[in-house]
Amino acid sequence: MSAPLLELRHLVKSFGGVLAVAGASLELAEGELLALIGPNGCGKTTLFNLVTGIERPEAGAIRLAGREIGGLPPQARVRLGIGRTFQVPGVFAALSARENLEVAATAAGRPRREAHEALERAGLAAFAERAAGELPHGLQQRLELAMVLLQRPRLLLLDEPTAGLELAESLAVAARLRRLVAAEGVAALVVEHDLAFVRALGAEVAVMLRGRIAARGPYARVASDPEVRAAYLGSRG
Repeated sequence: MSAPLLELRHLVKSFGGVLAVAGASLELAEGELLALIGPNGCGKTTLFNLVTGIERPEAGAIRLAGREIGGLPPQARVRLGIGRTFQVPGVFAALSARENLEVAATAAGRPRREAHEALERAGLAAFAERAAGELPHGLQQRLELAMVLLQRPRLLLLDEPTAGLELAESLAVAARLRRLVAAEGVAALVVEHDLAFVRALGAEVAVMLRGRIAARGPYARVASDPEVRAAYLGSRG
């Protein structure tokens, strides 16, 4: 059996004596879509930061396609195929949507025509000359994802891609992600609080509680787990 694309083993990270990630382990296969859920403060964003190199673990291993990357800087991890989006879209507000994609294409060493193709694929052609900062939040998120995809990542980390969106928009994002994973073969780990969106993804769900992965499996099975139900109902932790 081939090695997982992403392999996290017993990761530990603390801040000022507070244990944010407490021995978390997780695997993600090539082309797999996985939702990561959990209460606020459970360590999800810190886990993303460890994978991308923004933070360094105090213990544990981070492997990409079998290679240990825990000591590499963020830019080296990008070159190895890790792409990330943020809750607040990382777009250049003063530049047009087209210019944002051209900048991303240049940074990734792609020809300019790929920026224009990305604009079309993202459904942003009608907004090509609009300043990114003037676009609605959902379109800014779509633009940021199109910029990240120009890097041709093997692994996408999506941090709350439906934040600020209405239900219909969230369900449309779920459908686009399913198509993206199927068409591009990219693996995607999605942090999300919107459980309607998580259900619509139709993917496996991992639940993070108190800095560790407490459960993983189909949504229905995870949702019935007593520890998960207790955490979401607020009766413990």
